[in-house]
Amino acid sequence: MGTPRIAAIDGLRALAILAVLGCHGLGNILPGGFFGVDVFFVISGFVITRSLASEWDRTGLVRPGTFFGRRVLRLWPAFGAMLLAVLTLAIASDSTGYRWSVLVAALSISNWARAFADWDGGLLGHTWSLSAKEQFYLIWPALLVLTGALAHRRGLARALVIAIVAASAWRLLLLVSGASPARLFFGLDTHCEGLLIGCLLAIARPAWVGPEVTCHWWIPAAALVGLSLTQHTESALTLSLELLLAPLCAGWILLAAVDGARGLSALTSRPALWLGTRSYSIYLWHLPIFALIGVLGQSVLLSLPLELGITFAIAELSYRLLERPFQVRRSREAVHPPASLHAPQNIGSS
Repeated sequence: MGTPRIAAIDGLRALAILAVLGCHGLGNILPGGFFGVDVFFVISGFVITRSLASEWDRTGLVRPGTFFGRRVLRLWPAFGAMLLAVLTLAIASDSTGYRWSVLVAALSISNWARAFADWDGGLLGHTWSLSAKEQFYLIWPALLVLTGALAHRRGLARALVIAIVAASAWRLLLLVSGASPARLFFGLDTHCEGLLIGCLLAIARPAWVGPEVTCHWWIPAAALVGLSLTQHTESALTLSLELLLAPLCAGWILLAAVDGARGLSALTSRPALWLGTRSYSIYLWHLPIFALIGVLGQSVLLSLPLELGITFAIAELSYRLLERPFQVRRSREAVHPPASLHAPQNIGSS
């Protein structure tokens, strides 16, 4: 069977999506809410690496093609429906810009388009983070297979620490070389620490991070709130440093959530779990809906409740009709894999 779902992680997803909604709906109050994406990155790195490591421990194999196929089943039904809706709008309004946005998003290159092409994405600008994760999902399992790294967990953990430091150093080098803030923020190579930190925490928990540390989760939580309330236009250097600080804080909170640290029971409350399990669909639909309703020119007090209400309603439909059915199918395949995919157990894990 696959790895069990951790409810508190869904609660973290809820906080992350609330930060993103706040950034796009209340940008004057939560201008840094985009750091919610870094929380999503840490969670993604943790969950997928935990799944891959579990698969290795059970079968002695990692199958990148099968893994990516599961990712496609997980992400593309809802993603494709959202793209189809925007494409329909593009055709109805005869908008060439919307059509190009749909093509770029469908090819999973939105992050690079925003990094190099001075393209804001319009209704699909938020798909940059989805593109970055899709690219990572292609690269990471293949690297694990080619290097056999899951057989040597300590070495893999050290390599991940080096990769995190290298990514930060590379971003600073590009900064000194005059790279634009867009290049630094949207490039996978310069905005991957969150994914890598999540991978590291799934492989090897730092020895010094015990309950006596995770119980102080309020420290990184306060730091993330501070980042969300801050206008990030001071300098590219400040933003670059914050791109490391945010995922480090998210990783600390993730460990606290996994530990069930005291004071985090709200993460497993019914509202938090509802938001968390539907956070992907909420993320997909919120920006097109916010942008289209914003055209009406209403005040935030009038438009935001309408935007949120429509977003949550469509997200619920998307979750029930497009996400959930494929999650059930993937779960059945994990429980009953083809006999030919089984391999001897306990092959060189450490």
